[in-house]
Amino acid sequence: MKIDTGNLNPGTWFDIPGDTGRICLRSLSFDDAARIRKITSKVKAEYKNGQRFEFEDTDDEKAAEMTWDACIVDWDGLTGADDAPIPCTSELKIKLMRNEPKFARIVSGMIEKLKQAEAVADEADLKN
Repeated sequence: MKIDTGNLNPGTWFDIPGDTGRICLRSLSFDDAARIRKITSKVKAEYKNGQRFEFEDTDDEKAAEMTWDACIVDWDGLTGADDAPIPCTSELKIKLMRNEPKFARIVSGMIEKLKQAEAVADEADLKN
């Protein structure tokens, strides 16, 4: 098994169906997931009948935004109404995922394909 220690979680490029654009995505790494959870989750406590109950309170919206930002690495060929290229920034990743249903569906489908491909590769590695 070869490992590029300089880029442990590289992205995978996916062509946008029926378009010339493409999007580079990667799976959420353990460290990314832990960082997102640390930032977006807080342990809170309530007291009932003299007993303390702890629960985790998570800012799901912030967690989703941070996940989108971590998983969408780059894109190419995405243009605005004026045909100007749309830069791949954190703000635009979140804006498109929140407000452009077609883009969100395409990215979600690509992430699902990435997960399936990784599962197949993991299974093949286990057989060898």
